[in-house]
Amino acid sequence: LKNPSSAALTLGTDDTERARIDSSGRLLVEHTATVDTSTYNSKIQVMAADATASITVGRFGDNGSSTSINLSKSRAADVGSHTNGDLHDNDVIGNIFWWGSDGGDYEEVARISAEADTGDNSPFTGSSTPGALTFHTTAANATTATERLRINSSGQVLIGENSSPDCKLHITNGTLKIE
Repeated sequence: LKNPSSAALTLGTDDTERARIDSSGRLLVEHTATVDTSTYNSKIQVMAADATASITVGRFGDNGSSTSINLSKSRAADVGSHTNGDLHDNDVIGNIFWWGSDGGDYEEVARISAEADTGDNSPFTGSSTPGALTFHTTAANATTATERLRINSSGQVLIGENSSPDCKLHITNGTLKIE
């Protein structure tokens, strides 16, 4: 299928539009204009006023294999290339964002990020790809999420800071209470 004009290519059933590929190459499902959440004008957008605004990935079979969502990052200039694409310390590899409307636009509520964690600013190598997971939440009276917890490439858990701790669980500016 190809639409030779600059108009969108639309797909529908029962005389109702169900999806379109707009002139920027975005796949829009159940809506006709892009919805920009902050600076992310995503290539695939699924919108609805009910629970159908979701994406389901399933795998079936009599085995232990799972489904996957894969997020990848390369510094290479060409799509699919690895030439000069090795990541460096603190490069963000992928994010999962949650956005909430404030009545005017979307603001960041929370985020989970994966990033390169070489610790010494060296690039990734074929035998070393250390990573960290970071968890961010937005405080009251704020619109940007702040890192709250980090699991670094050594398996250490840092709460309240992201520097190098000297133990497996490091809490800064807080109290640990176990009951």
